[in-house]
Amino acid sequence: MFNDILSAIPFGFILAFTIGPVFFVLLETSATKGFKSALIFDLGVMLADAFFIIVAFFCCSNYLLNILKAT
Repeated sequence: MFNDILSAIPFGFILAFTIGPVFFVLLETSATKGFKSALIFDLGVMLADAFFIIVAFFCCSNYLLNILKAT
């Protein structure tokens, strides 16, 4: 389990720093194209985040279920 946590730390840092550019693009979109375009962009970002969380959840839960069935 400790090895899993150590292997997840780099992914956490990558995800933490990739959120920053989205915020600046959202600010630029709202300033240049208006509120409606920024809202649609933000909804797209939230939908993509939810999709990746769901994919990660099902992939990891399948992996963990296989480990538990093996023991």
